[in-house]
Amino acid sequence: MAIPYTQSTHSHLPRLLSRFPQSLQPEPPESLAHSDVIVRRKIVQGVAHYSLQQYPDAEKDLDLAESAARSYQPDLLSDIAQARGNLEFNRDRFPEAAAAFGEVLVSARRQNSSTLEASALGSLGNVAMREEHFDQAVELFKSALQKSQAVGA
Repeated sequence: MAIPYTQSTHSHLPRLLSRFPQSLQPEPPESLAHSDVIVRRKIVQGVAHYSLQQYPDAEKDLDLAESAARSYQPDLLSDIAQARGNLEFNRDRFPEAAAAFGEVLVSARRQNSSTLEASALGSLGNVAMREEHFDQAVELFKSALQKSQAVGA
């Protein structure tokens, strides 16, 4: 039996999330400076910040993640683009979100990653739906579903 959602069911989440960015302190050791850990850490901090609607902090985190990824971990650029798309979507900046999700789609196709492609198509479908482009949203969702089914997801 499903537990009905009530405001009190998740009332602790804002308090937990507010402590999350600080929980990633202190900075990792210098030996990890060029590792994926640094990039992923900044992505997680960015997600925590935009979940708290601390958008300027989220932008800074994702900018730092992107800078490090361009220099040392280019395979993570699509993860950053996905996070940036989610940030812009949460801010109701749909053209910017679509551009970021479009980057993810291009990267997924270049990497031949059906799972990532399905995710990007679904995200683009969400943008189209919010912009009230319902026919386009349906087509994007159908494509995402087909990709997901093809990989057994």
